[in-house]
Amino acid sequence: MNIDTAALLATARDALAVPSAATAWGQQRRDEVKLARATAVQRALDYALATDDQAGAVEMVEEAIAAHPVPYVCACDLEEVPSLADLKRWASVHDTSVRCLGATLEGLAVYGATKGPITRVTITDHPGPHPVVWKSPLAAVPAPRAETRTPAPAVPAAS
Repeated sequence: MNIDTAALLATARDALAVPSAATAWGQQRRDEVKLARATAVQRALDYALATDDQAGAVEMVEEAIAAHPVPYVCACDLEEVPSLADLKRWASVHDTSVRCLGATLEGLAVYGATKGPITRVTITDHPGPHPVVWKSPLAAVPAPRAETRTPAPAVPAAS
């Protein structure tokens, strides 16, 4: 048997390299990917040992990697919905509340609802609760003070 075990093991290591996840669902999905890839690696190794076909075994592992991609972790899912009614419907389905997030630069109200990493927002046609006013932090900088040093008391000369 003439198998380059280093190349085959490197490909197998790549197949089994699945990072951990931040959420329980993400971890469960990653575990499923790891199991599917590990099964494919086992089949490829069995195939390589039975047929002495290393190239075919490496190809089998690479196909398994492509067939079972690593799922991404959703840190923030922000989307705009068409209307406030749609936002309220989404919030009701996801058991959360709608709240006013503020106003746009044009002064329109922005409402949003958040459930976990998912946030849905909508911009309404009516004015926001308070207009957006930008004030430069440099406008409030006080003028530099003139230095007012008091002279040190005169020290009598020693005689």
